[in-house]
Amino acid sequence: MPLIIGTVRNQRSTGTTATTLSDNISFGFRAHALHLDIYSQKNGVTASSILVEVQKLSQVRINTTRGQPESTIDGQDLHDFSPAALGRSPYKSVLTAVDGDPHAVTIAYPLSPMFDDPTEPFGLANGLGTQIDMVWGADVAAGFMSYTYDITVEGVTDAPTKGYVRFIRDSQTGVVGNQVNTKVYGNRYLGNMNFMTTSFDDLASGAAIDVTTIRTQAILDSSATILGPMRPQRSGSRQFLPQITATPPILLDNGSHFQDFGILNKVGDLGFDISGKTTVELATVAGAADAYRTYPTTLI
Repeated sequence: MPLIIGTVRNQRSTGTTATTLSDNISFGFRAHALHLDIYSQKNGVTASSILVEVQKLSQVRINTTRGQPESTIDGQDLHDFSPAALGRSPYKSVLTAVDGDPHAVTIAYPLSPMFDDPTEPFGLANGLGTQIDMVWGADVAAGFMSYTYDITVEGVTDAPTKGYVRFIRDSQTGVVGNQVNTKVYGNRYLGNMNFMTTSFDDLASGAAIDVTTIRTQAILDSSATILGPMRPQRSGSRQFLPQITATPPILLDNGSHFQDFGILNKVGDLGFDISGKTTVELATVAGAADAYRTYPTTLI
């Protein structure tokens, strides 16, 4: 199975206004990773942040012959998925406040959970992909400008696959104590990527422990609980890398976390089997009245 590394897009300008740009991902081989390299220049001398730099990339959508899109995730959350779920820290150039200084960040879309090991039988099947949509926001004053991007694909020829990593996006504004259910589809349920506005580190003096935006999550099958409920802090004992106190930050926001159901299992199957089921749901109970995003993450 010869390794393939190819260019999908080279130095495409995003422009200064909000737009969606698409590129062809109909490959004649099994693809296990897409690398999104984003370049910009500092706009002005007012200090900004890597979070602002990355938020120019609003969303990434994978379109296939089965769905348009079939997978959707915000740029910030795709960045944080790598350290939170896979223990990989994306490259970020040193942040400066010098007008015109070049900056760069690299974000992987891991079509395989083991995207650094092409011998693992996961990824986007030959001929399954159609296009990748990258949704870009408008440039932000005193942030960054002159954005361009590259996309590089990695894959192998003549290789079978057990599926690629799919994100099922659900964005909500929490109502304290209310439960929202998100339908989950796929072959294997790998975990949940989450972002919540109020993380544990944001709690005020004397606050209760359960007033984070996501209070608990549980997995339901035909409305019966089969996993959980679990608090966001469950993911903390499993995290691979430091949080935003590192320089440069590993996670862009401490509200990012991954509830792991076996995404990197080395023995047996990844996650747990949901193939053919239409009755599996993620139940999220809110503990604060602000925004959260949750992404049931599956092999499909």
